[in-house]
Amino acid sequence: MANIAKEPIRQNDGSVMTGTLRNTWTHRREVVIAPLIAVSGPYVHRLQNTDKVRIYPLNRNNDVLTIEVLECGSAASVTVHCEQPSARIVGAKNWKYDAPHLSINVAAGDKIQVG
Repeated sequence: MANIAKEPIRQNDGSVMTGTLRNTWTHRREVVIAPLIAVSGPYVHRLQNTDKVRIYPLNRNNDVLTIEVLECGSAASVTVHCEQPSARIVGAKNWKYDAPHLSINVAAGDKIQVG
């Protein structure tokens, strides 16, 4: 099994797991995710100041997206791309919708569902 600490991202058991950011040239400590195919449901677009995040389910066109923040620094955030304001946001303490992005402030231990 691969060591996630040495990989920026990997697919595993129906989820995507991000590891510690390896680039040293970004002061924002961010990862931007852009799908290569059309996606109709919500998807994680950007992670800032996060070190370990699990995103699932991995199947495309999800009705509900789950984001588990396992490790992160201060002022961490997750941006979810969703065409419509989500009818249901669970586990997020502070969020803002600015079409088509839902920006969520996160902390270690947060489990957020967007659907």
